[in-house]
Parts: sequence; structure tokens; C-alpha cells
Amino acid sequence: MAIRATVSAFAASNEKRALEILDRTPSTSRFAVDVAVAQELFEKKIAGLPDVITRARDALSSPVDDEGDFVKFINLYLRLKRPDSVIVLREAIHEMDEWRPKDPKNLKLGESYYPPIDHNLAPLNLDSAITELEHADLRAISKDMHTVSLRSCFQLSLLQQYLARYKSGTSTNLATKDPSSNYAAH
Repeated sequence: MAIRATVSAFAASNEKRALEILDRTPSTSRFAVDVAVAQELFEKKIAGLPDVITRARDALSSPVDDEGDFVKFINLYLRLKRPDSVIVLREAIHEMDEWRPKDPKNLKLGESYYPPIDHNLAPLNLDSAITELEHADLRAISKDMHTVSLRSCFQLSLLQQYLARYKSGTSTNLATKDPSSNYAAH
């Protein structure tokens, strides 16, 4: 409801109203709502995206129920191709690495349980724009992860995107690197 109202306010060029709605969002869902609004603004090409994406970045360390919201944020940021993408990716991955699910025994009636994203050891479904970042930066981000299963999921995502690019015939950063700096070897 807040997402639709906020996007509608931005579409009507009522930024003040849109930001008021976002300001009233409970802290427990602030990041998720900011990310969802930012995605809508991006997809519909509605003004207000810079303010909302900055709010989402500021809310990165706030309580997050669904770890998947981090992936949505990362993908949106990658698609925006902002100059600080590597820094923000590092921040978001760090928050994912620190994230822990709520104890299912302590959930309130009607509250959803979100298992860890690395529970199934599958790729994180990162956007293909991740392959446009420098290989050394991605390797450093991966090395900084403490959760082995999340690191594996991140690396699987990178591999998935590099393979997709290779199959499509699109050149990647990997092709321009020294072959001795193979990602898997590190």
C-alpha cells in the first residue's frame, strides 16, 4: 500500500508527499519499501529515483526481514551504473553477510519467515551488470565474506553471469584480464 501510494505521489510530481509516506514507514520494513519504490521508479522512469535509492542505501543497516531485498537493491544499483557501485555492492554484501533470519519460534502470528538466501547454495541471481565491474573488486568483495555458503552463492552468481556473457559472445572484463588471475584460483 505504501509502495503504490509513494510511486503515485512521485508520478504526480508530489515529491514532498512521497517522502512523507516513506518517512512514516516502520524501521523494520523501511529498507524493503525503499527498494521496492526505487524499483518501480526505475522501471516506470519516474523522477525521484536518486532520493529513494539514497534512502535505501542509508537504510542498508536497518532491520531486514528478507535477505532477498539485498539482492534486489544490488541489482537495481548495478543497473543504474553509478560510479559508486563497487562501494555500495561491498556495503550490501557486508550486510547480507551479517544478516541472520528471525528464529521461527519467536515469530508473531501472521509474520513471515524468510530462510537464509544461501540455504540452498544456489546463485544469488545477480544482474548481468555485475560482470562490468572490475574483476579485482569482485574478488576482494568475495574474500571479505565470512559466511562460506554466501561466498559460494556469490561466486556461483558471478560464474553464471560470466558464462551467460561468454555464450552470448559479449566480451567481459574477464576477457581483458591477465589469464593467470583466474577467479576460481583465488
